[in-house]
Amino acid sequence: MNSTQFFSKTHTFGDAASCGLAVLKRVLSYVWRRASAVDMRWFAWGLISLVATANAMTVQRVGSDVFVSGVIERHDDRLLRAEFARGEVKRLILVNSPGGDLPAGMAMARWLQGQGVTTLVVGQCLSACSLLFMAGLERQYATGLAPHLTVVGIHGPSMPFTGALVPERAREMWDFYQERMGDKFDAQLLTIALYQMQDASGFVLIREMDRNRPRDRITLHCPTARTPREQCAEYAHKDALTLGVVTASSSVVLDLPDNLQIRMP
Repeated sequence: MNSTQFFSKTHTFGDAASCGLAVLKRVLSYVWRRASAVDMRWFAWGLISLVATANAMTVQRVGSDVFVSGVIERHDDRLLRAEFARGEVKRLILVNSPGGDLPAGMAMARWLQGQGVTTLVVGQCLSACSLLFMAGLERQYATGLAPHLTVVGIHGPSMPFTGALVPERAREMWDFYQERMGDKFDAQLLTIALYQMQDASGFVLIREMDRNRPRDRITLHCPTARTPREQCAEYAHKDALTLGVVTASSSVVLDLPDNLQIRMP
C-alpha cells in the first residue's frame, strides 16, 4: 500500500458549527437516554460520538484514494483542491462528517462535479457532507463501519450556534440534488427533507443497502432527533438506489486508515 499523507487545519469546533451542531449534540443526548429501539439507539450513539469528536476537516491520501473527515468549514475547498493537485484522485471517501458550512460545502461540491471522481461514504455523511457525496460521478456506500451507522442524511440549512432554520437558503440545495439525482429525483421527499424539519437535528436518513436487513434499508424522516423511531415516517419503497443517491446498491469493501477507525461500545 502506498504511504499515507495527512493534512488538517487547526480551527476550533465552534468556528465550524454552521449547521447547529451544538443543538444537535444536546438533542442527540436526549435521544440516547430515551431511545427504545436498539437500531435507533446505536444510530444516536454514532451521531453523539461523531458530533462530540468532530474536528476541522481533514484530508488524507492513500495512493489514489483521498479520505475526507470532520466538519466542513469556510475555505476548505482550498485544502481539497491542493490535495487533488498533488496527483491523480480516483475515489473521494467521506468518513463520518456531520456537515458544516453550507456555502463551503456547495462550492466544494460544484468543483468536484468536474473532477469525475467516485465518491464513497463510510459511516455518517450528514448535511453539507451529502452535497460532496452527490458530486461524485459514481456513488456508493463502503464498508469500514457498521452498516446501521452508514447513512446519508439530508436536511435544510440552519444558523450557526443557534440552530435556527433558514428555509430561504434551501433552494440552492434543492437545485443541486435535483441535478445530481436526475430522473430519480423525488420532489416530495426532498421537500420534506429541506423544509419540514422541526429543528436542526431533523433529517431524512438514507441508509446503506448491501449489508443491512431489508427493514434497515428503509428511508426514514425524523423531523427532530427527539422523535421516537416508531414515530419517524418510513418510506418502504424508497431507498438509496431508487432515489438516485447511489449509483450502485453494492457496498465497496474498504480498509480505513487506522486514525479514522472508531471504537464501538
